[in-house]
Amino acid sequence: MVAASTGSRWIKGFTDFYPEYLAALGTFGWPVDAFGVHLYPLPDGTPRERALLLGMMKTALRIAGAPPKPIWETEINYGITNPGTGDAARSIPEAEVPAYVARTYLDSLRFGVAR
Repeated sequence: MVAASTGSRWIKGFTDFYPEYLAALGTFGWPVDAFGVHLYPLPDGTPRERALLLGMMKTALRIAGAPPKPIWETEINYGITNPGTGDAARSIPEAEVPAYVARTYLDSLRFGVAR
């Protein structure tokens, strides 16, 4: 079973929900096989900001005392509208798209994202 994916697009939604959710999972003995996450940088964000959001999620897991389990990134996108801030979407320049894809995959390997 994969824990409910936390979204990182709206920081307040993450900070208000995820620590409490992790605490509840802990009281039930961590009945999950993996932790899911949706990493959505702000519209002007890059793979670097995605890595920072992943770090925020991993820090929350560490603070909650979560056991070591795989992290599954079940959604990722760049340049989309942010409902929490109202920031408008932006197009990623076509010439930069291959670098975004490559960096996203390499960072996933580097930072321990299992899927």
